[in-house]
Amino acid sequence: ATGYLATHWNSANSQYLVTLKQRVWGYVWANDPLAASYTPSTTYQRNSTGQLNTINRLGVGYYQVVFENLGIYYGGTLDVTAYGAGSENCKVQNWGPTLADMNVYVRCFNANGAALDTRFTAAFTRPISSSLARRAACSGPAPPNAISV
Repeated sequence: ATGYLATHWNSANSQYLVTLKQRVWGYVWANDPLAASYTPSTTYQRNSTGQLNTINRLGVGYYQVVFENLGIYYGGTLDVTAYGAGSENCKVQNWGPTLADMNVYVRCFNANGAALDTRFTAAFTRPISSSLARRAACSGPAPPNAISV
């Protein structure tokens, strides 16, 4: 067999075969908390695979963020932050890959703990190995507003 699945999918143990650690990331600003499903403006989202991320409202204060084509990589870090002027709070309920996509489930609440529709940001990253990351960090100038340690 030839093609992508023949070289990247091991059906014997249902694991994607990625030989090197990959630098992958995605972020969104979920700016329309009442929409049933939408793709945020490319001004407010990005994905290292070049795909568009989407957001689905599953219930009051309950959202699914789909990072397209980022689910083929294991591991990583996810951050979610409520975006508003009040005491809103959002957290990750759970997350994981489904086929090629990374699915993130977000719950948002008011100060009393009741479910609340609100805007939020979500960011997913899976860095390269630490030795390669140090080498990459030393290879160019620091970005604007970077914090040195």
